[in-house]
Amino acid sequence: MIEEGNGKVRGLRDWSVRDAFFLPFLIAVFLFPSCLSAQSKFTDQWAGRPLLSPLDIEGAVRSRMKNAPRVGEKAPEAVFVDAETGKGVLLRQLCEEKPVVLFFGSYSCLPVRDSAGEMKELQERFGDSVDFCYVQIREAHPTNGVPPPVLSGQAFVVDPPKSLEERSGLARKLCRECDIPFRILLDPIEDMNAVRWAAWPVRIFVVNPEGTVQYAGQQGPWFYKPMKGTKIELVGVPEEFGEIPGYSRESLEEFLEREYPE
Repeated sequence: MIEEGNGKVRGLRDWSVRDAFFLPFLIAVFLFPSCLSAQSKFTDQWAGRPLLSPLDIEGAVRSRMKNAPRVGEKAPEAVFVDAETGKGVLLRQLCEEKPVVLFFGSYSCLPVRDSAGEMKELQERFGDSVDFCYVQIREAHPTNGVPPPVLSGQAFVVDPPKSLEERSGLARKLCRECDIPFRILLDPIEDMNAVRWAAWPVRIFVVNPEGTVQYAGQQGPWFYKPMKGTKIELVGVPEEFGEIPGYSRESLEEFLEREYPE
């Protein structure tokens, strides 16, 4: 029995489908409390809610940009949720056997959609040596938020998810529409990983089996570069965001070609 804030008591029969989806994540958190405590240190005033204005976006990006692990550093502890099973997954489990590419993005993020074919190609070329995971984070362009930079992007503006179920639905819908064949993971609705990895709105990392960050893509969307020929056309590029030491200036393709030649 669980007592709610309104004084009502819930029995097992009262648990909803949403509770059942989230329960495995809670179990993982209780089994690995050090992961949660490490992540909980990284939160801010923008976590757990949509970014609706230019001020929100600038504040969140500037506040988080130096949170992201740098090349050569130990990757931070992280707990994700598997979109297929609803179970909690530790980063250390994802890279136990071989390095893992963490591809952070969202349904409404146009660079994610535009580069889906490139990321799929990289998996086809390097998938024997490296695993690829897509991680769904907070939406780049929620309803009533900052509109996409091009008119065609309006088709992908969505209501911001209010639950892990809704976030999961958008992640799976994106991967179907864009033919992204990766394992789908979810950032908890509190945005713990998006804050800790400075991953919003799009970013790429590679972590090896020793838990070391091998590749740390620069701040997206401005400096997001999965392949050598990737070009993100945006107005008002904040050049200082691309000059922070410790982050990879090369593309993910160049890194993979050097470290895991075909």
